[in-house]
Amino acid sequence: MAYGAAPTATADDASFETLLSRVAGDEGPWQRRTLARVSLASLLMGAHSLVAVVQTATPPFHCVAPPDALISTEVTADGQDSCFMFNASSTAAGGGQANASGAVPCEQFVFDRDRYGRTVTVEWELVCEREPLVTTVQFTFMLSVLVGYLLTGVLSDLFGRRAVAWRCSVVIPMASLAVNSASSIESFLVLRAVLGLLLPGTFVCLLVLSMETVGPPARGMYGILYQLPFDVGLILTALVALVTRTWRELQLLLSVPALLLPLLLRSLPESPRWLLSRGRLDEAADVLETIAKRNGRPAPDRGELLHQLAVCQKAERLLLGGERPSKTWRNCCAAACGDFRQLFATPRMRTISLACFWCLLVDGLISYGIAEDAPHLGGGAYAALLLSGGVGLLAIGCALLLECRLGRRPIVIVASLLTALPCAALLALPVDRHWERLTLAMVARLAISVGEKMQNLYSTELFPTTLRSIGLGVGATCTRLGAVLAPPVITIAGDFYWAVFAACALLAAVAGYRLPEIRNRQLPNTVDDVESW
Repeated sequence: MAYGAAPTATADDASFETLLSRVAGDEGPWQRRTLARVSLASLLMGAHSLVAVVQTATPPFHCVAPPDALISTEVTADGQDSCFMFNASSTAAGGGQANASGAVPCEQFVFDRDRYGRTVTVEWELVCEREPLVTTVQFTFMLSVLVGYLLTGVLSDLFGRRAVAWRCSVVIPMASLAVNSASSIESFLVLRAVLGLLLPGTFVCLLVLSMETVGPPARGMYGILYQLPFDVGLILTALVALVTRTWRELQLLLSVPALLLPLLLRSLPESPRWLLSRGRLDEAADVLETIAKRNGRPAPDRGELLHQLAVCQKAERLLLGGERPSKTWRNCCAAACGDFRQLFATPRMRTISLACFWCLLVDGLISYGIAEDAPHLGGGAYAALLLSGGVGLLAIGCALLLECRLGRRPIVIVASLLTALPCAALLALPVDRHWERLTLAMVARLAISVGEKMQNLYSTELFPTTLRSIGLGVGATCTRLGAVLAPPVITIAGDFYWAVFAACALLAAVAGYRLPEIRNRQLPNTVDDVESW
């Protein structure tokens, strides 16, 4: 039935998704243009997430002999140790810093800049005793992104999706330029952490906004396509890095696209779904009328549209168990804590939550772990980023192809198993087989990326309407927690981190088996609906 001047109210009108479909359509030119505009946020997220792979690349280096010439030659152990030099007079002079062989730590280094130019590692000499700071660069960034995800959920509920995204988009270019002007490794870490705190404000809010303006049939495709620019950002970062000679030039060029984001978001309307939840029915009606006009749909009757929005608002309050208190910081936090407990309150809901969150954590751990450690497998930092981005694009193509043909659960299970196999094979492959190891690592990343894309869509369907927002928020946090844990796991486990990855992937396959298949099934509205599956 077309939504004309005076439609007859039906029971389906209590659903906002049904109303959106009738007024503006599930998908159309307006939604496609909006997806194109907000995709820049996904591209920036991808570009900044792994830019540290090339910014902290470590080129070949060796010690510089001090002017007093006490150190006569390097102790390189066939080129494998450039952190010490040999003090020929240490024994006679009683040098306190020398070890039994007369080796003393280097105080100054010379780096080969032919391949990577002036990286962060070169500028602040993050080698030998200072090498752990390289891991700290990505660890602190991912930790700040995790905190940003947590804050974004609360802020977007309080102030709106578009409002939070636009304000963050204004500050992101300034934060990126500030990173470019860092004068020490300490300030570099702090400024990158601030940037990581801001990026989820655009990435998450614009994803939610785009999902709340399309109908259920198009939601899966839009959710996957929104992730495509993330991997494009990886490829562009590698290409830009190839033509720059310093990490500051690279950071400066990555700041240029961020300047366009506030301009693209300035005229973007607020999510009508959020406006409805706040009781701002007139503004929600304005947005729906705009979408209908841009999609070539007949103009709805204003009075009838406001009536239907009021019906949707009333139905939502009944679904949530009555009207919730006004959204202050305290009330939002209290409601979030209550919803979080509901995720584990019943047996089936608890199984779904734990299995889903574990799969998402493993996705983040393995995907980011392979991408960050790929330069050490062979091919260098540039090849690692290019391959990671290319594999991500291929994973999106596979997810789009399989999403409409197979169930969600089989894809998640098979993807996890296909991740574990190459990870286990890498344990037996000699370390000098660089390209073979890199190929196996990229096969594992392709499999885990397909699982990650599908799991992100799967999560939106597993959690009931009353807990969908908190479920997706916790799930995104688990993915980022996995990314935070990736650098220390690689550092602590050493050469055996592939065994950790393989074991985690196998456990993810077992967890996926515990999830229900919901293809062609009605989405649950309450926890009771989940328990009755």
